[in-house]
Amino acid sequence: MKPWHNIIWNNKDIRIDNKPIFYKTFFESGITHVTDLRFDLNTSESYTIIKKTKKGNILEWAGLRHAVPSHLISKSKANNRNFLTMPPSLTIENNVFDILMKKSKDYYTLILSKKAQLSNSSLALKRDLNVTEDELRKVFLLPHIVCSEAYVKAFQYKVLNFILYTNTKLHKIGYITDDKCPFCKSEPETLLHLLFNCLYSKLFWKDFEFFFYS
Repeated sequence: MKPWHNIIWNNKDIRIDNKPIFYKTFFESGITHVTDLRFDLNTSESYTIIKKTKKGNILEWAGLRHAVPSHLISKSKANNRNFLTMPPSLTIENNVFDILMKKSKDYYTLILSKKAQLSNSSLALKRDLNVTEDELRKVFLLPHIVCSEAYVKAFQYKVLNFILYTNTKLHKIGYITDDKCPFCKSEPETLLHLLFNCLYSKLFWKDFEFFFYS
């Protein structure tokens, strides 16, 4: 195998989502060649290597190892005689993660737990509605728990992220000439006015509360 065929980054044969790969964190930690992925080690030992990079990601590491085609792995076995495939489980933050038993939903949840962050709009919600950090996180999880219809989830997403096009937004971009609420016609139709402060909204929630508790 020619030396440049063994380089991981931007290698036409090593792809994820059909695109060549470059992870700056691993590159700066000295991982540049297929042999550096240490196929002679099991995953728990590999995880020790990743922890030494401080910013390394176990999911990126596992995905990278799986992306290496078999012909490159077989050619690197000469330098890694004790080749082992990934074991059926690995430990992440003291919890055993069985890679054979877990479903795609579990992998997705694992990724979200590391990557997902509250949006900038959450600061406005926290300020205007006086909610705590824990309550805020529960609010953003509610659409996934109480909604089954995709349209309702999408609507709730727009509300929570302040991207629902009320009259104030439409007026600001010049789509309409008046930003007043179409119901009370007395105040600008902001999101909070539409859902909470408008007289008609208050009447709706009062009727809904009576219906719900009865």
